[in-house]
Amino acid sequence: MSNEVRTPLEKIHRSEKCGVKYMQRWEEIAYARQEGALRENIAAICKKLAKGKSVEQIADELEQEPEKISQICCIAEKYAPAYSPDAIWRELAGGVSIF
Repeated sequence: MSNEVRTPLEKIHRSEKCGVKYMQRWEEIAYARQEGALRENIAAICKKLAKGKSVEQIADELEQEPEKISQICCIAEKYAPAYSPDAIWRELAGGVSIF
């Protein structure tokens, strides 16, 4: 890379403002991944609840802590028997984080 290009790029990399923006974007991506994992988890739990499985069975099958599963199941009861994963996620997102 030529010095003409390298010098401005080095300034950008050293810029605190740029670093802050980079970290903010990294956090946004990390949160989006967490949100996606939680949504998938809620959907899987809802499917198992619809089949009549207990919290302990679901926790065992998903290899997760029963306390985490129980938290989602308590909210999911409000939406039985249809179990709306989106509504459950919105309620969880407004409350306590389980991850």
